Amino acid sequence: MKEFVETTWTYFHEHPELGFEEFETTKHIVELLESFGYAPKVFPSGTGAIAVLDSGSPGPVLGLRADIDCLAFTVDGEVEKYHACGHDGNITMLIAAAKQLKEEGIKRGKVYFIFQPAEETLKGSLSVIDSGYISDMEEIVGMHLQPDQEEQYGHAAPRLLHKSYGRVEVTVHGRNAHASLPYLGINATEAGVQIVNAVNCIRCDSRSPYSCKVTIFKADGSSHNTIPDKALLVFDIRADTNDTMAQIIEKLKVAAEHAAVSVGATAEISDEVICYSASYDPALCDEVKSVLCDVLGAENVTDACPATTSEDFHNYSNHMGVKAAYISLGASFTPFLHANHSFFNHDALLSGAKIWVGVAHRRLG
Repeated sequence: MKEFVETTWTYFHEHPELGFEEFETTKHIVELLESFGYAPKVFPSGTGAIAVLDSGSPGPVLGLRADIDCLAFTVDGEVEKYHACGHDGNITMLIAAAKQLKEEGIKRGKVYFIFQPAEETLKGSLSVIDSGYISDMEEIVGMHLQPDQEEQYGHAAPRLLHKSYGRVEVTVHGRNAHASLPYLGINATEAGVQIVNAVNCIRCDSRSPYSCKVTIFKADGSSHNTIPDKALLVFDIRADTNDTMAQIIEKLKVAAEHAAVSVGATAEISDEVICYSASYDPALCDEVKSVLCDVLGAENVTDACPATTSEDFHNYSNHMGVKAAYISLGASFTPFLHANHSFFNHDALLSGAKIWVGVAHRRLG
C-alpha cells in the first residue's frame, strides 16, 4: 500500500489544477476508481467525481469527502499552480481507502466517495449538493492534513473547528464636483471613511471570538482634482458561530447606511455568508474519535482542534442537515497551509487511509 500511496500522490502533486479546472485530476481519479471495480460519475460541473460502494443491505448512507483543487501563486510575474493546501494528499488518502474498502467490502448501508472540486473557491460543495448525486446521504466525514501549529504530527481530532466566513460589499454613491468647490459635491471617499470608523465600533459577545475588517477600499475618482462620487468597500468577517456572524452582518448594514447618510451619501449593500461555522454530530464524532484512537493511540487524540480558517465542507451539514465530522490529522505541514512549495510528512497519508477505512467499517460493518 505504501508504494501505491506514494505513486498516487506523486501524480496528483505533479498535475495541480485550479477549482473547476481539475480535468486531468478528475480523469485520473475516474481511471483509478474504475480499475478498482467502481462505476464513478463526474459531477455536472465537469470536474470532481463520485463513486459508491453499496452493500445491498439497509444501513447508514455515509459520505467520505476529499477536496481536489490546488492554489495559484504569482512567481516572477508568472502564475504557478501548486498543491499548497495538501489536497493532493487528501485525494490520495481517499483513493487508497476506496481501494481497500472495495477489496474488503461493507456489511450494511453504502459509502459515497466524494472527490469534491473547487474547495478553494468556496463553491465546490454547493455544486456537489446541487448535482443531486448525494441526496440520500445521511452523514459525512472529511479530513485534512494539518501543520504543527494546529495539530502535531501523529495527532488527530474528530472536530476541526472552522470559523464562519462572511463578506459584505458596500458601494457608496456620492456626487461629483470640482475639488475647488467641495461643498457642491458629496465625497464618496469621506463617506467610506465614516463607514469604516462606524464598523470598527461594532461589538458582539466577546466570549465568542470574531473579527470584522475592511479589506478593499477603492474610490472612483476621475482625476486628482475631482470629488469622487463612488467608492467600494469590502468587509471580511470571521466568527466562531453562525449566530455571531448574522449579528455582525446586520450591525454592519446599519452602520454603513447611517454613516453614509451622515455626509449626504447613500450605501448600496450586498452580503453573503461564504462558509458556515463547524457544526458536528456528537455521536458520529465519538465514533470517529474511537477510530482515531485505534489507529494513532488514545494518547495522541483530542476531542477538537481549534482553527482560524473556514471550509466549504460545512455546507453539507448546513444545507442538507446531514450529520458531520471533520478530522484534523497532524502531518507536519511545513511551513504552513497555503505556502508555495510547502510539504508534509507522507507517512500521514497511510494513517489517513487507515482512518477512513476504519470509519467506514465502524459505521457500516
